[in-house]
Amino acid sequence: MLTVHDLVPLLFPETMSRWSRWYTRATLRSVIGAADMIVAVSQTTANDLNRLLRISPDRIRVVWSGVDEIFVNGAGAQSAVPSREGYVLFVGTPEPRKNLGRLIEAMRVLRSRGLSLRLVVAGGHGWGDLSIPEGEVESLGVVSDDQLVRLYADASCLVLPSLYEGFGLTAVEAMAAGTPVVASRAGSLPEITGDAAVLVDPYDVGSIASGIERALLEREKLIARGRTRVSQFRWDRTAAAMAAIYHELA
Repeated sequence: MLTVHDLVPLLFPETMSRWSRWYTRATLRSVIGAADMIVAVSQTTANDLNRLLRISPDRIRVVWSGVDEIFVNGAGAQSAVPSREGYVLFVGTPEPRKNLGRLIEAMRVLRSRGLSLRLVVAGGHGWGDLSIPEGEVESLGVVSDDQLVRLYADASCLVLPSLYEGFGLTAVEAMAAGTPVVASRAGSLPEITGDAAVLVDPYDVGSIASGIERALLEREKLIARGRTRVSQFRWDRTAAAMAAIYHELA
């Protein structure tokens, strides 16, 4: 049995490193062909498997991932940034697919409209030619889980402007922590967030900026919807679904 998280190297090869593109071309089809059953982490990924690789739906099972209880409970979380004015949070590596450049531009648009929000970025180093301007972005690098919980909880909103996601775990973590989510209308994100996020065009800076404004205005509604939505992403449900697949293959 094989789990496939996304087919980004086939869909958006220009957003992947040269090594990732080469490795995928060399191994993907043979590995998938050898699997008795394929688990896709979203229906979107399942559809991509069928459309791009002609994998029969009979060989695919969709199992959503879960969210760690620490994001639901938030116990013992320590603040990762000083408590000053509000901030917009981005969690991930600054690589082309994550679309951080357009988020930075959207924050400039918001500042021109008089909205004084910081942009806080948490995550390891990525790749590509993106230059993160000092003074406009507060880059924290890799943070602990406890710090990440606090970052989510204190943020004005999380923005996930990716050009594509096979699942979108950071959106689920943010919803679990009680944080409004702004997500791109791309890949699996509409499927995963349901009605609990503001969806935007990831290629349109104005759309991202307006989505952030809307998330601030609809904060309480989005938090409530997010907490309801996140009940669908529990590891015990994921484990039960995986166990059922193993029994099916036995």
